[in-house]
Amino acid sequence: MRYLLWRIMMRLRAPRRDADRYFIVSPYKTATTTVGKALLELGACRREMTFRSHVLTDVRRDLRQLQDTITPQTSARDWIAENTDAALQVLGPVMPRLWRYDAFSDAPFGHGNVHCFILKAVVPKARFIWVDRPLEDWLASVRRWELSRPDVYRHHGQWHDDPDTRRATLTRQRAKHYARFRRMAEEFPHDCLELSVEDLNSWDKLAAFCGLPAPAGAPPARNVTGVDARV
Repeated sequence: MRYLLWRIMMRLRAPRRDADRYFIVSPYKTATTTVGKALLELGACRREMTFRSHVLTDVRRDLRQLQDTITPQTSARDWIAENTDAALQVLGPVMPRLWRYDAFSDAPFGHGNVHCFILKAVVPKARFIWVDRPLEDWLASVRRWELSRPDVYRHHGQWHDDPDTRRATLTRQRAKHYARFRRMAEEFPHDCLELSVEDLNSWDKLAAFCGLPAPAGAPPARNVTGVDARV
C-alpha cells in the first residue's frame, strides 16, 4: 500500500510532457547542482533528474553513432529536421524516464553527455543553460573533486602521474561541449542561456530566462567542496 501511494504521488509530481525542460550542459564543477536546485526553487521545474549511471547503457552505442553524424559545421535546425525520427528511435527506450523530469543537472542528460541537437530533436521544448567558470579555477576544482572520489573517476591518477595530459583532455572536452552549446544558441537563442558564476550572485538572469519574477538574494550554493564558494 505504501509503495502504491508513493507511485501515485510521483505520477502527480511529474511535469507535463508539453512543459519546458531545462538541461544544464556545462561540465561538472560549474555550479550545475546550484542551477538545478534553483530551477526548482523558482518554480520553473517540478522534478530534477540527478545522477543516474545506467540510464543510457543499452542505447549508448547507437547514441554515439547518431552523435557522430553531427559535425562542427552542421546546422541545428537542418539536423533536427532530418534526424528527429532516428533520434526518437535511439532514445525511445529511455524516453519514459526522461519525461518524468524537467530539470537535468547531471549525467546522463546533463553536463553535455547527450548532444544538444539530439535533445532538442526528441524534446522540442528543451532549453539549455551553460555556466562559464574561469578555466584555471575550474580545472583546480575538478582536480580536487576527482581526487576526493577515486572510486568514481577512473582517470584520477593522472593528476599525480601526468597532470598536463589530464588538464589538456578536460580543456578539450569542455571546448567541444561549449561549441555545441554555442551552435544551438545561434539558431535557438531564446532557448539558451549563458551565465557566468558571478551571475549566480543574484536570481535576475536565471529568473528572466524562465519568465518568472526574481526573488531577493541569490540561489543557495550547492555541492561545494573545499574553497569553492559558488559551485
